[in-house]
Amino acid sequence: MRPGYQACENPPKVPRPVADLVWNRSASLSLKGGMLSPALREEVGMSFVVINIVTVPPEFHEEFERRFAQRAGLVEKQPGFEAFELLKPEQGNDFFVYTRWRSREDFDRWVSSEDFRKGHAQHSGQGPVGTASQMRTFQVVMEVGGGAEDR
Repeated sequence: MRPGYQACENPPKVPRPVADLVWNRSASLSLKGGMLSPALREEVGMSFVVINIVTVPPEFHEEFERRFAQRAGLVEKQPGFEAFELLKPEQGNDFFVYTRWRSREDFDRWVSSEDFRKGHAQHSGQGPVGTASQMRTFQVVMEVGGGAEDR
């Protein structure tokens, strides 16, 4: 087994073709060699991803990054939260704010929570640095992890 992976102690009840399912340290599901069928994805439960695309003028890039570095950190404590990344563009002005959740319901609970309002208070108190924002949502249908030995 690759470093960083462990055999699942309580494997999900799934048909034999997915016997090589493994759980990585963040408890997200990987299937060697491809995608799960829609029915099996629903049974096993694949993650829900939200990407906020925020347009930030060049003169505010550093301020935008600073605000995220100093954020309240409340999202990490939410049930179903799996990951956060702030992606800075190499060209252009569109930052991607990536969050990954166990389910859409977990994300919806976060957005309607008091912690969400607290976490975004800095934005409302200091004014926005972004000039536009779009939210995109995705269901994870395939995940392939790479370890150091694969590079």
